[in-house]
Amino acid sequence: MTSTTLVTKYSLLAKYLHWSMALLIAVQFLTIFYIFIQGIDDPALLSVVQAHHASGMLVFALLMVRIVVRRLSRQPTLSSEHFSKGERHMATIGHIALYTLMLTMPVSGYIIMDASPYDAHFYSYTMPDILVADELTMDRAALLHWLGAWITGLVILGHITMAIWHQRKIPKFIHRML
Repeated sequence: MTSTTLVTKYSLLAKYLHWSMALLIAVQFLTIFYIFIQGIDDPALLSVVQAHHASGMLVFALLMVRIVVRRLSRQPTLSSEHFSKGERHMATIGHIALYTLMLTMPVSGYIIMDASPYDAHFYSYTMPDILVADELTMDRAALLHWLGAWITGLVILGHITMAIWHQRKIPKFIHRML
């Protein structure tokens, strides 16, 4: 592909990473909602918590791959024909926010578990301890994680809303990621 070739769709790998991470982030929200709704006495709680931890670690791993893929491949552009400079700028800010949150959430989640008296697990594998058990660190990471979850939810809703909005203006806009 020459440098003048217009990229109109994301690569198959980029699409796979996008939708895999979207599914895993949905699992994150569903598992935490389940935990809050069912409460601590639920016999399935440990399995649900482990699914939450494991999918969070998978989000982190896929994010690392996604960043490399994004840096090494050309992305479809938002043409000045369809998007104002302000819209393109806001899209950039939105994507930076999403990537930052996709990094912050697994890291803060790992810190919560690592600073707690319990081990962090990736399914049956015990993750290495990096921090000493410390309640203050755990509480601060938990606050960051809680705030980050709300912000992530809002940013994702904005991302979906803008994709739908632009699909109304530009036929096949969403097909770039399908």
